[in-house]
Amino acid sequence: MFVKTPLPHKNTILKRKKKSMMKDLIERKHTLDQLEKKLASSQAHHKLERKQSMILKEKLQKDVASHEISKRALKKTHSSIELFEAEKKTIVEDLQKRKEVLDALEMEYAEKVNALANEKKAFVAQQEATKNALKEQQHQVLQQKDDLQQHKQSLECELSERKHQLDALEAQLAEK
Repeated sequence: MFVKTPLPHKNTILKRKKKSMMKDLIERKHTLDQLEKKLASSQAHHKLERKQSMILKEKLQKDVASHEISKRALKKTHSSIELFEAEKKTIVEDLQKRKEVLDALEMEYAEKVNALANEKKAFVAQQEATKNALKEQQHQVLQQKDDLQQHKQSLECELSERKHQLDALEAQLAEK
């Protein structure tokens, strides 16, 4: 058996439908609000990320520029080092050549000093020999002077004796 239940009134159905739609609408509004909040949060987060990304991008650009400056400075430093090394090599070669010239001059100087020392020794020996020869000559001259002086005195004595003899002979002649 089938019991017949009365059908709800049309207004009631509409009210229920309206109520159900309102509930659905409220849920959708709530969901929409949540989605808008999520969207706003996401947009804020996205905006923050974009800002951070821009900051990081600027920092990266600065780092790249700094790196480029550092690379250029490093290249300049390497160039300076290469120039310094080349200059150092040139200076070392120049100093080596100067040292060789100086060594040659020192050897030449030592040879000249030795030659002068030998000349000095020879000169001193010659001077000593000349001095000794002059002393010997002086001694011989003095000896000859003494000999001549003695000879002169003996001749004067002899002259004086002969004069006495002559005077005596003259006196004898005058007496005769």
